[in-house]
Order: sequence, then C-alpha cells, then structure tokens
Amino acid sequence: MALHDLHSSMRTHGVTRIRQLYAEQYHIRLEAILRESGEDVTSQVLKAFDRTIRPSVKDYLPKREELIKAALSLFLEGMKALNK
Repeated sequence: MALHDLHSSMRTHGVTRIRQLYAEQYHIRLEAILRESGEDVTSQVLKAFDRTIRPSVKDYLPKREELIKAALSLFLEGMKALNK
C-alpha cells in the first residue's frame, strides 16, 4: 500500500469502522510504507559524504592547522558570548 493509497482509504472508504481503523493504525502503516520504499538516513548521510565531502577533503588538508585554529577561535568566542 502506497502513501497515496493509505490517505485515500482514510478519506473515501465507505465503511466508517475501516476508516477509523486506518486512522488508529496510521503511524504503524506509515512506518511500514517508509521502510519499504524509503532510504534510511544513515545511507543518505554516507552517500552525501562520498559525493560531496570526500572529494573536497584533499583541498582542506594543506590548510588543516589554519582551519583548526579558526574553529577553536570561533568556539572560544561562542563560549565567551554564552557566559555573558
């Protein structure tokens, strides 16, 4: 059952009891649909890392120390601002 079919059944099914049952089980049915047809978050993150971050890491390696110092400076300034 696709997401469209689930929503359609909840709105248009003639038997009230069945519509009520779909509404009560909505979260279970929705999770099942997403598991069946969706891609999990971990997989999406790994693909994004492989496509976007990994190719550009070599551009940042020569500037590693500079980036670490800038990140530390930003962190310290943020902590100082939070203490005020």
